[in-house]
Amino acid sequence: MDKIKAAIADDSELIRHRLAQKLERIPEIELAWQTGDGRAAVEWFMRKRPDIMILDVQMPSMTGLEILQNLKPGKSGETVFIVLTNYPVEVVKRKCLEAGADYFFDKTTEFEKIFEVIRSVSQNRAAEK
Repeated sequence: MDKIKAAIADDSELIRHRLAQKLERIPEIELAWQTGDGRAAVEWFMRKRPDIMILDVQMPSMTGLEILQNLKPGKSGETVFIVLTNYPVEVVKRKCLEAGADYFFDKTTEFEKIFEVIRSVSQNRAAEK
């Protein structure tokens, strides 16, 4: 079975490290790339399209919302976008979901939910094959 490719775009090195460590423990997942810069995330995305992209809202050079607006309309294929943020206010959530985020989680209170989603995506993809 092909592994699910995940990518991380978050300006916090600590968050990237925590996410990467947890992703490495899921056998069906391969960490394709990670970056702390918004523009770099778009460039990496276009070169190595992940199946799952974990995205912060606030990053240098381009916000997570701008990334969604750039990638989601017809360029993302089957990629599942998970927004993970310290800014879980309703207006930010609404804008991200309208721009194409599939999930929106608060870093402080919903961090572990990401891995439930990833396992679900992995199981669904395996069932499709």
